[in-house]
Amino acid sequence: MIRVRSWKNILKILSAIPIALIINIDSFLSAAGSVDMNVSRYFMSFFVGEVTYGDTKTIVYAMENLTFVFLFIILFGNSITEKMEFVPAYYFTRIRNRGRWFISESLKLVCRAFIYDLLYCVVILIISVIITGRQIDSELFSTFMCIFLVSAALMIIMTLLVNI
Repeated sequence: MIRVRSWKNILKILSAIPIALIINIDSFLSAAGSVDMNVSRYFMSFFVGEVTYGDTKTIVYAMENLTFVFLFIILFGNSITEKMEFVPAYYFTRIRNRGRWFISESLKLVCRAFIYDLLYCVVILIISVIITGRQIDSELFSTFMCIFLVSAALMIIMTLLVNI
């Protein structure tokens, strides 16, 4: 049976994705004019931008595309510290190993981040396939995994740093 606290976290995750999509609606509108690109390139345009310096193109994370990361940090950025600040006597007098407790809470946060990032990437992937009207190409899986892992790592690191 899933506890009430877990349902609250699931509800936060599921409600954050449409909010992030609404905030990034300008990305959909600006990218919709250039649907002549393949699905993986269109998918990648929602997460990264390109900086050109001479003949060299560099892929960078753009702040406007990281709204979903900041939204996750707003929702879960105090999940560990609220227990440390508001009810420390309750938790720390009943816990035998504080280090194990912190690692356990950190792993819960990592799982939430992976679920949130995976759902967000899948939604963006579906939108990319629908808007481009093209078939999924061969490089899409590697692009998806690369974007998913890098954005999940970024989200986890930033959220843990906020919590510490």
